[in-house]
Amino acid sequence: MATILENLTDGGSKKDRIRLAKERREEKDRSQAVREQALWEKEQRAQQQYERSVVERGRRLEEQRQKEMHRRSAVEEKRRQRVEEEKVRGYTLWGICSIAQVFHTCLCIPLYLF
Repeated sequence: MATILENLTDGGSKKDRIRLAKERREEKDRSQAVREQALWEKEQRAQQQYERSVVERGRRLEEQRQKEMHRRSAVEEKRRQRVEEEKVRGYTLWGICSIAQVFHTCLCIPLYLF
């Protein structure tokens, strides 16, 4: 028992304190490394999420642009068809009007009946 007591009061306690301090530093370093690793992984996940959102936004904008182009081309085609129909109808109406004028002059039928 005297040797244990001597070790605690002598250099043994100093060695124990040094060893314990070293173990605490090592544990602190390990926990710091774990925290840094967790932070790095979190930043990586955030970066990947941001990149995915940028790609998704680009995809949605491209889809929207394609939809708008398709809609505009459909509107333009419909307008062309309407113009063409109006042309045909105009020629037809012009022909009817000239015929009506001929009938009116020949038969004296009121023009508003045509």
